[in-house]
Amino acid sequence: MLLLTGVASTDDYKRLKDKEIIALKGRTGLVLINFWATWCEPCRSEIPALNRMHKKYPSVAFVGINVDDPENRGAIRGFLKKFPIDYEIYLREGKDFESLTKHFDPDWKAGIPATFVYKDGKQVFARLGGISETELDQVLD
Repeated sequence: MLLLTGVASTDDYKRLKDKEIIALKGRTGLVLINFWATWCEPCRSEIPALNRMHKKYPSVAFVGINVDDPENRGAIRGFLKKFPIDYEIYLREGKDFESLTKHFDPDWKAGIPATFVYKDGKQVFARLGGISETELDQVLD
């Protein structure tokens, strides 16, 4: 597991191409994939809940995918100092975000935050916009 905190530089973050991001859906067991950006206010608001749920459900793989544009990546280090993320995160390496969303989930209209839960490769939950701990409890229980 790759755990990254606000003390790393952006060079320390693993980058995933869209094909690799899409492959995350196929992990065995439960996997929660959350797409976020430093400029996204609802993303900031849900990070503490995602951190708590990550601790509460240790058997669930929590994965955060940062979708900041490359020119904004300098903001990630400061963002993670202010809003630490306790689960694995990756930087998206790609240019066409709409293409990723279409291939990841045809119903996703490219907004963030976006959270998806898969069980053994099958989608069991999708939420565009902020997510609450109550919703996550219902899905992950």
